Amino acid sequence: MLTGLMSILGAFGLSGAAGLNAYIPLLAIALAHRTGLVHLASPYDALGSWWMIALLAVLLIVEIIVDKVPGADHVNDLIQTFIRPTAGAILFAAEAGLITHVSPYLALGLGLALLLQDSGRARTALRIALLTPWMVAPAIAATIWLWLLEPQFGVLNWLLRAAGLMTENRSWLGEPLLAFGSIVAVDVWRGVPFMMLLLGAGLATIPKEQYEAAAIDGAGTLARFRHITLPGLSYLLVVACTLDVINTVRQFDIVAVLTGGGPAGATEVLPALLYNTAFRGNDLGGGAAVGVLLLLIVLCFVSLYIALTGAARADE
Repeated sequence: MLTGLMSILGAFGLSGAAGLNAYIPLLAIALAHRTGLVHLASPYDALGSWWMIALLAVLLIVEIIVDKVPGADHVNDLIQTFIRPTAGAILFAAEAGLITHVSPYLALGLGLALLLQDSGRARTALRIALLTPWMVAPAIAATIWLWLLEPQFGVLNWLLRAAGLMTENRSWLGEPLLAFGSIVAVDVWRGVPFMMLLLGAGLATIPKEQYEAAAIDGAGTLARFRHITLPGLSYLLVVACTLDVINTVRQFDIVAVLTGGGPAGATEVLPALLYNTAFRGNDLGGGAAVGVLLLLIVLCFVSLYIALTGAARADE
């Protein structure tokens, strides 16, 4: 995305410092192309895409902050370092449904909610057991996993060696890919119970008569799920997915306790970058700049949440 923008800026002769001062005309051209007032030939027609318009708007806001707010020069210094943590934030949010179509949170939460719906007398005990990870404070839960993932004496390495799945200990939080995957796994472990609770409440509102009538008509389990359960949960699914993405993008506790953004910045998502810049690097202005950028990203998702929930209510 950024590469495409830079190529367009270069084609217009607006790369580098000149490009930072050219967002207003570029944004005007993009909106004109989007609304059909002007027509741009390929590859410049990419300016009319919504993601390019949104990116230009964000960059314009950043430029205004740099020009008008005293002490906001830190934003210029952070534009380059912002790219890597932003990519990390997007990858981290991918497992929450931002890029993938089926969120692990949502899939596991819905599966557990359906399981509890048919669990009979054991429902209460199972619900309490499954809700335990969500009830524990994030920092405490992350500390527990820090011990479990410890490379020399951690339980996970011992279990995998005992099962014959590996022959030597792995540093789960010391290798970039493993560290990223470990944080995703811990975050899913802690977030799934909330999805289960939310979707379980939605399942309770679907009349049982609909399932009974469908069974009499010969509908199978998959057909009942597709034509009764999913439509009945449509509004809650929109709410759950959007809140899921927002909570994941602003995730800090688990990252701070497990890796602090390391190793080598592999897990340094935006909240971690904010903390490391402001408090570990003693650069409060730079941390504030990251906070503004994080706020803009969250506001985009909040706006999407409001729009989607409004549309879902209108369809009901």
